Amino acid sequence: SHLGFSMYKSGNYHEEEILEHLRKALNIDMEIFGQDHYEASVRHSNLGVVLCSMNKFKDAIYHLNLAILINKKKGNNI
Repeated sequence: SHLGFSMYKSGNYHEEEILEHLRKALNIDMEIFGQDHYEASVRHSNLGVVLCSMNKFKDAIYHLNLAILINKKKGNNI
């Protein structure tokens, strides 16, 4: 998900490429960590990405960081 977010920030990639990387990251999360972890992190990640597209970066960063925190509390380094 960091790659997708970095691509978005750089402005050098098409939206479809960014979404593809985000989807891949979320699918990996679901396969490795299970449904509970997946739902919590996806909810915040998706909201963060949507907020980015609306140029609401302060709120977006909050939700993306929350997704990272959920992963770290589960013992996973991102």
